[in-house]
Amino acid sequence: MNTVIKSDKTLDVRGEPCSLVLLRIKKTLAGMQGGEILEVFTTDPCTEYDIPTWV
Repeated sequence: MNTVIKSDKTLDVRGEPCSLVLLRIKKTLAGMQGGEILEVFTTDPCTEYDIPTWV
């Protein structure tokens, strides 16, 4: 059985540098409510490690 999780917001930062990716994620999250889901599309391979550290 597959569970589908629907995001509340989507952020497309593909092709943007790492520092800008993190700033845009942080800004977007600041405008969201607790429990909402943000879906992020990025080409930066470090983002998955940077988010828990910096955001």
